[in-house]
Amino acid sequence: IIEPFSTLLNPLIPIPEVISNITNIFDADLIWAPVLDDELRQKIENFIWDAPILGHKTNFDRDFLLKNGIEIEENIVLDTFLLANIILPYEKSLNLGSLCESLGIELLWAHRALDDTIGTVKLFEKITQKFYTLSQNKKELLHYLFQKSNAKSFEYYKNFFLSDTQKIAEEEFVKKTLKVVKKYKEPKKEEVGEKPTISYKSVQDIFASLPNSELRENQLNMSLKIEDMLLWDKKVLIEAPTWVGKTFAYLIPSIIYSLKSDESVVISTNTKALQDQIFYKDLDFLKQNLGYDFTFAKLKGRKNYFSISRYFDYLFNNSKLDIDETAFFSKICLWLFDTEFWELDELNYYPKEYSYQKNINADHFLVLLDTNDYKVYEYVFKARCTAQSANIAIINHSLLIQEAISSQPILGQIKNLIVDEAHNLEDTTTDAFKQSFTLNGLGESIGKITNILNKSNFHIDNLDKKFENLISLISLSFDLFFDYAMKQNTFGNESYEALLEKDFYVDNKDILNLCNNIEVQFVDIFNHLQTSPDIVFSLLKTEISNLEEILHILKIAFDEKSLTVYIPIFSYNKHSNNTLSYTVLNPGNFLQLILWNKVDSVALTSATLKINETFDYIKNTLHLNDFEMTSFESDFDYSKQALLFIPNDLGSIKYNNPRINSFVLKFLEIVKGKTLVLLTSFNAIKDLYLTLNLPLKKLG
Repeated sequence: IIEPFSTLLNPLIPIPEVISNITNIFDADLIWAPVLDDELRQKIENFIWDAPILGHKTNFDRDFLLKNGIEIEENIVLDTFLLANIILPYEKSLNLGSLCESLGIELLWAHRALDDTIGTVKLFEKITQKFYTLSQNKKELLHYLFQKSNAKSFEYYKNFFLSDTQKIAEEEFVKKTLKVVKKYKEPKKEEVGEKPTISYKSVQDIFASLPNSELRENQLNMSLKIEDMLLWDKKVLIEAPTWVGKTFAYLIPSIIYSLKSDESVVISTNTKALQDQIFYKDLDFLKQNLGYDFTFAKLKGRKNYFSISRYFDYLFNNSKLDIDETAFFSKICLWLFDTEFWELDELNYYPKEYSYQKNINADHFLVLLDTNDYKVYEYVFKARCTAQSANIAIINHSLLIQEAISSQPILGQIKNLIVDEAHNLEDTTTDAFKQSFTLNGLGESIGKITNILNKSNFHIDNLDKKFENLISLISLSFDLFFDYAMKQNTFGNESYEALLEKDFYVDNKDILNLCNNIEVQFVDIFNHLQTSPDIVFSLLKTEISNLEEILHILKIAFDEKSLTVYIPIFSYNKHSNNTLSYTVLNPGNFLQLILWNKVDSVALTSATLKINETFDYIKNTLHLNDFEMTSFESDFDYSKQALLFIPNDLGSIKYNNPRINSFVLKFLEIVKGKTLVLLTSFNAIKDLYLTLNLPLKKLG
């Protein structure tokens, strides 16, 4: 550091309280500070001169300077946030304070300009060291991506971080990447012969022998119930309260059954987080302590997996990448060297990156087709093969339903199934069958089709006019849906969800004519698109599928007869897109058809399955007519092991924030922090923060 320049500025307006909370700069600090006049502008410009501008989220601060007349448009912009996103993708947070703490950089006064700047310089030094220590292979792949960027900064980074690296061509980039990704190799089959006889302990003895565990009566009884279900191809519903130990109660008999029978057991839970918990924690513990050699795998939906073919398609179909694209693909490139399970959610993403991520996930019908040259490299293909051969496969409810209705199921036919958190199955099924679209989504698909045709130099006469007519007709139908929703929205809510019921069709008798006109327009467009050359049509397939889905949704919404099977829904939102969608009326019908009638043995379990001490509701909703129903009590005495306090002097929770904030402050002062406070809205969080932040800082 050659010379520092730092000054406070008087903005000539009061500082909002929330900003003072963040920066610790108050109105009183600025009374004698200078204003930004021409003399000070010149002083700042002279100090910066033609040097590269380094910062953390640099453009945020740079834009303030530009807007206030400081001429720095031509200076190269370097950004430690963007670089950390590439080289430190596993950090829990990429804000300056968190990165400095993680990398052992002292940051004395966070959010004060000079200290933040010195911290940023030290962070850049650390990032530079990390780039310099990359393997030559990683550097060559990054060099290829950096040179595809249209941003001046990446030309600078290429020369600064990768000066010792040779340029590689596209073909070499593909070869080197495939070497990292590796083909799927089938596991070697054991030589045919008699298998060694293994003596398996009883479920009770296994529980008794596990380290750091105690035998719970209800956990054992549930485990025996699962064992019986698997052995005799039964269907059972089991309610077991929290802390019974449901996970081990179904995992242990499932593992033993699979080892004895050579049949996989599929376990479905509600969320991907619970999936990972069972995989990384529970199954790993049992692998180490059960005493039997078993295999287990987890499988998620296609959009969770990276696709190597779509990655190459995106890179090679775009001659240049913008600054955010370059950072994103550089991060992905380095991640490929580290990942074991190929799941995109292993990384953190920032707003723009979510749209890029959609373009490289495996949620595309071409990914698993034999025509995909990289099929054996595809992570979703490798995950599928691993799961199919495992003793225990852990999936989630969404994937379970998608698998059951898919024409290309990843897992194949499921024989033995355990559904944990089964009380969520109704909602998951309803969501899985939900199809929706917006006018903006329609416009995006049409825009992509037009771009593909233009890039391919293939012209279709009057196609623009045909698209214009189609959008006009569908907009007309949205007007009808909107009018119907507004009649129902008697309170004038800014967002409203209207179910299309019989009165809608009574009031709009010509709706089927409108539907027919729209269908004619769609068919005409599809016929014209099919005249395109094969290579062009293959690029159009995804968007054509989207248009076909939109037509299907419209036909269901327009047809009163569909009400016996589906629920058409029009969602209005003042601040975002209006949406037309539908879902199934009775999820139980579909579950019986796609699951219960097809699996040999199945157990549904959860802590909460009864209503008013009976299983009637869930039995009727999910069509569980031939299921055995069982419930277990908790092994814990909650009245002895927990205390519940309810303050009776706070009044109404609604519209009473000051009193509640005051109570929380007193409470935190008494217990010295160590408290989790749950709030129901962002406004409540912000209000509580502004009230408590400074007093809590003073209390330490």
